[in-house]
Amino acid sequence: MLLTIISAIIALSVLIIVHEFGHFIIAKRTGIRVDEFSLGLGPKIVGIKKGDTTYRLSLVPFGGYVKLAGMEPKEIKGEKNEFASKSVRVKIGVVSAGPIFNLILAFVIFTLSSFIFGIHELPTRIVKSAKCPQLEPLDEIISINDIEVKTWNDIIKGIYEKDSAQCLIKRKEEKINITLHPTDEGFGLEPLILPITGKVKRGRPAWKAGIRENDLITKINNKEIQSWTNLTSIIQKNLGKEVSIGWLRDGNYMSAKVIPEKGQIPTEDNKLKDVGMIGIQMKTVRKPIEIGTFKEGFLRTTGTIVLTFSFLKKLITREVSSKALGGPLSIVRFAGWSARRGIEIFISFVAFISIQLFILNLIPFPPLDGGQILLIIIEKIRKKPISEKTINLIQNIGFACLMLLILYVTMNDILRIIK
Repeated sequence: MLLTIISAIIALSVLIIVHEFGHFIIAKRTGIRVDEFSLGLGPKIVGIKKGDTTYRLSLVPFGGYVKLAGMEPKEIKGEKNEFASKSVRVKIGVVSAGPIFNLILAFVIFTLSSFIFGIHELPTRIVKSAKCPQLEPLDEIISINDIEVKTWNDIIKGIYEKDSAQCLIKRKEEKINITLHPTDEGFGLEPLILPITGKVKRGRPAWKAGIRENDLITKINNKEIQSWTNLTSIIQKNLGKEVSIGWLRDGNYMSAKVIPEKGQIPTEDNKLKDVGMIGIQMKTVRKPIEIGTFKEGFLRTTGTIVLTFSFLKKLITREVSSKALGGPLSIVRFAGWSARRGIEIFISFVAFISIQLFILNLIPFPPLDGGQILLIIIEKIRKKPISEKTINLIQNIGFACLMLLILYVTMNDILRIIK
């Protein structure tokens, strides 16, 4: 519980500080006076004034804010260093800077993560299934266009470089040369992930049973195990129940009995599901990335954006229930869940949430940043300011709707916890 609270405070503080710093730095650069920059919300703990800005540390660690001169209609005095006195371009730049800094944060995290931890690649060349009729299940792809492949990532890269691929495959005991052509749905390849153990956590059931890294799991309760998916499915279903596991190490068969402990996995509807776990990870190969290569950071950032919009589309078309939406409590729970799985997973979680903040805040709905941008554009079109009364009404309605949404997703979170 303590780890969950601490990790949530760290994650949310970083996200909000970066967001508010975006507003702060662009406002400063464009000549707008910043009256306050607060880390945290609520009563002030300590503060110091430097120039025109009071920098303060507030009591509630979740959040922060910047107060710009002339941002509120009632505070406008007509001075040149006020937000209201600036051009539409400057105003939009200041307001959009917060979400954009969240996007930049995600890109930086994904890029640094790739530099530090490398890319995880699946050390398999065996096809589980494919839409191409030339391939059969359990075919092993040895080379593509006369270039040897060692991992599944090599296969994907080699095949999708061209419209067709010359492949040397091993099928049972013979080697065959085939040419792969994509169908309307692409090559549709799916890897067979062998049940070979990667990292085995000390003190967990698998470690106590004698299972170590690079062991090949062959049997569970005397049933043949052919894939990692098959292995995890059986273990997860046997929470608290004794199971017999057999494995091969250097050609020697070994076996032991283990009792899977309680663990949690995320589900498609934004829940954490209790399952059995024995403390083993899938075998992957870490491929180092050269410093200065930003491709992986870009791909992971854009991939997360595409994934988010895909989810929103399914939400609108009712392919996914609105009950899948999560709120602050879900963020807290998943912060703890990711922190328990290591720094790499935790910082990736922070990057993921940062992208959600980028997208959410640009929605043209008051009082979000996107709503503020919309009002600025409307004022430009009307060629005169919107009245203070109208702005207050719009902001109040928007704030009420936002609070209702937060209440709804929080109720979803509470119901998940109760269940």
